[in-house]
Amino acid sequence: MKMLPCLRGFVRKRRFRLAALLAAATLAGMILGSGGYAYAAATFADNPWVFRATNPNAEGLRIQSTGGPNGQLLIVYDHLNQPIFAVNKAGGASVYGDNLNVHQGADIFHPWVRISVADPRPADCVATGQLVIGGSPGSGGRIWRCVVGRGWSPMV
Repeated sequence: MKMLPCLRGFVRKRRFRLAALLAAATLAGMILGSGGYAYAAATFADNPWVFRATNPNAEGLRIQSTGGPNGQLLIVYDHLNQPIFAVNKAGGASVYGDNLNVHQGADIFHPWVRISVADPRPADCVATGQLVIGGSPGSGGRIWRCVVGRGWSPMV
């Protein structure tokens, strides 16, 4: 693209000022960013969605919004673009089409408490005291308790 000779010097000066301004803004961001806020950081896999908190006294990830047209503050979708988890802007969380689990300790495979739309499976009863709340429409919705060696017993 050809430029008028009288504008060349003007653009060169502005380009230098813009570069200096960007460099100063980057430096200021680095200095202020080291104050302990969460930031997106590349990892060995270059995943921009990994957040590292640098200040143990500061909040972690914070999402604040007025909510979208459906009133949800945060919605997580699966690979088929179906909602699987949501947090409403006025409070409350929802799980769609699956279980909501609470795990105890490091066992991520056998939840201690599960809210489910399905009846518990015999293979899931691995520790006496585990609970499943809910169940299929056929069972009428119950609270089930695991007793190792006897399986799941309805409590209610």
